[in-house]
Amino acid sequence: MNKFFSVCAAAVLFCTGASFVCPAQETAITALAADAGTCGDQLSWTLGGDGTLTVKGSGKMTSAPWQGTSEQKKAIKKVVIENGVESIYDGAFQDCRSLKSVSLPSSLTAIGSSAFKNCGTLPAITIPNSVTTIGGSAFYNCASLTSITLPNKLKTIESYMFSDCSKLTDVSIPNSVTAIKHNAFYRCTSLTEAVLPPKLTSLGSSAFAYSGLITASIPGKLTDIGSNIFEECTSLRDVSLGSGLETIGQFMFIGCSALESVTIPDTIVSVLFSFWECSSLKSVSFPASVRNIYKPFDSCAHMEEIYIYNPKASIVEGLVTSGTQTPTACKIFGYDGSTAETLAKKQNLPFASLGAAPVQAPIRGDLNSDGRSNVQDAILLARIITEDKTVKTNDAMLIAADVNGDGEIDVFDTVELLKSIAAS
Repeated sequence: MNKFFSVCAAAVLFCTGASFVCPAQETAITALAADAGTCGDQLSWTLGGDGTLTVKGSGKMTSAPWQGTSEQKKAIKKVVIENGVESIYDGAFQDCRSLKSVSLPSSLTAIGSSAFKNCGTLPAITIPNSVTTIGGSAFYNCASLTSITLPNKLKTIESYMFSDCSKLTDVSIPNSVTAIKHNAFYRCTSLTEAVLPPKLTSLGSSAFAYSGLITASIPGKLTDIGSNIFEECTSLRDVSLGSGLETIGQFMFIGCSALESVTIPDTIVSVLFSFWECSSLKSVSFPASVRNIYKPFDSCAHMEEIYIYNPKASIVEGLVTSGTQTPTACKIFGYDGSTAETLAKKQNLPFASLGAAPVQAPIRGDLNSDGRSNVQDAILLARIITEDKTVKTNDAMLIAADVNGDGEIDVFDTVELLKSIAAS
């Protein structure tokens, strides 16, 4: 009976000239059919049969244009946003996996979070300099993206912005950027160089972790430093740490197995778990500015020599190990009677004396003898001037407190100290 009905139905279609469309064909045709709608108070969009999605009008985008299924989004091959559009909504073109071309206007000022996330066939995009903000994950997993120039007014590279962009080889970071958030370039395995802008003050955790970096230049103005920034950058060989940098962050270079040497600037104060599993690292020098060293070289099996120039440096939880073992070939260089000598004996490491520790004259303004003048010194100076009896002074402190060198300790020294701190 069913067979008979099918034959009859086919005969009817043949005789009447009607066409028959199977469900799979119908889906494809629906996806390519022209469509239209609105995505803002004064914004409209159209989707042409050739796969071009056009957004026109004026003002901000308040919803994603053409919200189809993941399968239907494959129909979008080109996005044209016309002049007058001011923003791209969060996730507006997410999962457009056939998208190969994007045109952005000079009127655009903001690109929302996840705007082009998972657009795996997009090879390049030009972002106009009118754009001042780009949301997190905006280009996450754009696996075909090879290069991008960021707008010159951008201040923050948000979290996961280029994470998993595995073919990204070149990114131009403008000097306007002051913050790079966590995982911004995570697993960018083709990215070989990172020149960070001089005004950068914040670098988030895992910002370049598991990337293909060979060289990295870190500016000296960084004050907010996350952990694991270059974790498992196994090709990283050359690192430049800027003068002015005070801390080498926790696990900053963990797993950087190709890193053979690093120069630590004389502004660094603390080094914390920084070089774990750097199996090619052979020699490191800690300048006199370094006061805190906390287990920096775990699993550094080929470490040969460590120089420590601060005789009073606080060295906690050991200095160098190879897994659970201490490599006996590593030689510690330090001054006679220093904490470096004490540690070498404790870990059964060979010690080479640099002689007697140099006697340093007090630095004017450095009341707490930490090698720099800062707010803590200003507070201490104010307490001395007000004759706070709880402050225990000594000759070196009183010499440092006479900031202007006039033989008196008074409010004028406070003024000079604050001016010096503000200028540094």
